[in-house]
Amino acid sequence: MRIVRVERTFVLEEEESTVAATALTREEIDGIDGGAPATMATADLSAAELAELFDLSQGISGSLGLQQVLDNVVSAARKLLRTDVSTLLLIDEGGERLTVAASVGLDVDVARRLATPVGKNLSGLVAQTGRAARCGDVAQDPRTTLQSVCAAGDMTAGLLVPIRHDARVLGVLVVESRRPREFSDREECILQLLANHAATAIQTASLYTAELHRAEQLNAQNETMRRSREAHDRLSEVALEGVGHAALLRVLVELVPTPVVLINQFGSTLSSATHQSADELDELWQRCSETQALGRQLEHLRESVGPSRRSPVLDEGFWRLVPVVAAGELIGAIVALEPQALESLHLVVLEEAASILAAELMRERSIAAVEARAHGDLVRTLVSADGWGDQARDRAALLGHDLTSEQCVVAVSTGSSEDDDPAAVRASVRHAAARAGLHCLAGRVDGALAVVLTSGDRQLSRESVEQWIVDLGTHLHAADPRLQLRFGVSPIPCTAAEIAQGFSQARQALSVCGLGAGRDVTYFDEVDLIATLIDITNQGAVARFIEQTVGKLIEYDGRKRTDLARTLETYLDCSGVARHAARDLYLHPHSLRYRLRRISEVQGLDLEDPMTRLSAHLALKLRALITPPQ
Repeated sequence: MRIVRVERTFVLEEEESTVAATALTREEIDGIDGGAPATMATADLSAAELAELFDLSQGISGSLGLQQVLDNVVSAARKLLRTDVSTLLLIDEGGERLTVAASVGLDVDVARRLATPVGKNLSGLVAQTGRAARCGDVAQDPRTTLQSVCAAGDMTAGLLVPIRHDARVLGVLVVESRRPREFSDREECILQLLANHAATAIQTASLYTAELHRAEQLNAQNETMRRSREAHDRLSEVALEGVGHAALLRVLVELVPTPVVLINQFGSTLSSATHQSADELDELWQRCSETQALGRQLEHLRESVGPSRRSPVLDEGFWRLVPVVAAGELIGAIVALEPQALESLHLVVLEEAASILAAELMRERSIAAVEARAHGDLVRTLVSADGWGDQARDRAALLGHDLTSEQCVVAVSTGSSEDDDPAAVRASVRHAAARAGLHCLAGRVDGALAVVLTSGDRQLSRESVEQWIVDLGTHLHAADPRLQLRFGVSPIPCTAAEIAQGFSQARQALSVCGLGAGRDVTYFDEVDLIATLIDITNQGAVARFIEQTVGKLIEYDGRKRTDLARTLETYLDCSGVARHAARDLYLHPHSLRYRLRRISEVQGLDLEDPMTRLSAHLALKLRALITPPQ
């Protein structure tokens, strides 16, 4: 019997039979355990051993799946060395730790506990030095601290060889016996031959697995891009139809498996869509919108967006917030409810939808801004002295407003020091008018918002105007909670020719909102006497009237820290009935009479004169316009 080397394959010729064995170079064999068993001639292996080694090696190479290769290696090692247990440990990516990658004949929990740092214990030393090791009695071997683990697995003797590829140690192949056993050089050589072949198979399977993973990632990316393009095209087609953001949201829920809500930058709902019932959506959205976390996230988004910064997608657990950004400004957000159903592809679709919704909202904002300017120009024309005419009527008809029917003019103050967004305010005014069943025109005139209301689906009445006021207040406060809204309402109804006079009356009523308890809505019909007595829109005239009528009384209160002005106002509120005023002021009637005498002395008022009482009462009420209560 002789060995003939053909390239990297050793061929065993014996009589008339030929058996091919796994090929190893002489350099590979010389590197086994410092050369001790490697000096042993390969020819010393029997034909049966070489044949078995070849068959097992072929079985290892028969799979490209990494885990299958590892399982094949430990099975082959156990069978080849006739041991009870076989384990394969691989070095992690950091090169610091060995972990069990495959095992046979060993309890899973015990196998997991065999993990060890490189350089420690028998397997760690083999991985560090690249030299094989044998152990006849694990319990007595000073090189390991895993005696308890080995005892748990009932292991006594072991043989460990490095798994090397291109002079780099990949891991360690271990065979163990539960009975005392001394492994020979011959067995070490056989196991090392198997380990070296396993190294090539492991490396090949690793490369194949990596390539397969990259291919899968590429396919997934291509699929994501394809689906993203489809979503983009679908949403773009709807956007080009100009049907609005609500229609876009209905298409979006066909592409993602969750209910979605579109909100503005302040958290006010613009539209929503769902596969579920409306009641279920309302319940989910209520749970989301009532939390403080949503407001904090919106504030974070407003601070985070910018021309050079990518806006984050925020996941709260109960919802996912996808910002809608245009020109570096946060103009809204998509709230995806029940985000646990979302996959990475759905997130891409949501971001595509956000970009298209941003363009749609900007388009709607531009249209609203143009419409607001048109409305504003017409309103300013109508409130001018000679604004009413056929031309104004025709312009109003183009904007859907009938000037031939009954009208009502409302002056609105937002309490904001900055100019309000005309498009946003116009949208809110129109939204509230539609809910109240009215038509409207709106525009800014001399710092006040002038709104002209007329009948639509409902008749123009005080009730319909009040509903419009409530809805407008709700809508504007949702957009900006800081607003302090006040409304002055002209007589209901008035004609188109009376709109200019109606606006003047509405402004006067608006000014009276600061009187008394500081009401938010004032109707001119309720304050026409005050408006007749004094031009309430003239702050200078108001101040002079107050100074002449009760100025000394107010100055005395400030200097002496008394409360004579409030005493007089309460007395006049009670129609001059002393016992009622004393009750409201928590005073004894004698104390009230003393204060009234002092008031007459300080201000020089004759409280028996009806006109004096009327002037003083009016001055004290108007005082709230100049010095509102703290």
